[in-house]
Amino acid sequence: MKNTKKSDVAATFRLRKNKNNLNILGIIAKGRNAVIGVENIKSYLKKIKTKTGFLIVAKDASEKTKRKANYLKEKYGLPLIELGTKKEIAKYFKKQEKSVIYVKNRGFLDSLTSG
Repeated sequence: MKNTKKSDVAATFRLRKNKNNLNILGIIAKGRNAVIGVENIKSYLKKIKTKTGFLIVAKDASEKTKRKANYLKEKYGLPLIELGTKKEIAKYFKKQEKSVIYVKNRGFLDSLTSG
């Protein structure tokens, strides 16, 4: 990954036009590389020193939830992408429908985005 300033990292990324983007969620889920739900994410981010991950928000998330995700993005300088629906996310993580995911490994971001 390129060296980036904190302000650059907080940019919103464009998704690659790739059918496998949702399958990458499955890899993330199986590898236990995610924290699910806004409140869980807030608690997790407060505990860790280095914020090396990124946020995924469901396309059909409520405006309130999107604002919360955007707040986390701004506060911690995290990349944020919109991917899938709440139902699609729930399928991969075997949880109730959730709108926001924090992926701990930023390496997955390169697989999902074009820059």
